[in-house]
Amino acid sequence: MLHVTGLAQLAEKDYHSAQASFEKLVQVKPDAAVGHYLLARTHEALGRHELVEAGLQKSIRFAPNYVDPRVALARLSLKQKNYVVFEAQLVKLETLAPDSSAVWQLQIARARLNGDKQGELEIYEKLSRACPVL
Repeated sequence: MLHVTGLAQLAEKDYHSAQASFEKLVQVKPDAAVGHYLLARTHEALGRHELVEAGLQKSIRFAPNYVDPRVALARLSLKQKNYVVFEAQLVKLETLAPDSSAVWQLQIARARLNGDKQGELEIYEKLSRACPVL
């Protein structure tokens, strides 16, 4: 119930209440991967960036195949120019969710970093076929 309440608070952009809900959730269920992920999202929304990575890492530790925190950690690592963590997360995501548009977007970022224009174009084409613009 706490996670549903927190999600509603997130949707309403009531980040302080959402944070309290998710903190209670991880107190009650310390190994709840979704709680740590949602708490990390709330920290990000509140600008508490120093807590985001740790929350995402906890979520992944408790649920190694949970895609959402891996995508978030890959994006955060890319933003922070931590390319080792970015690559590690992307490699895992390519196994867990190879047909995800989020993974394709991360692959485009990797191709750009590597200066691989052809690879970037191929992924863009795949993405545009899967998600055509109306």
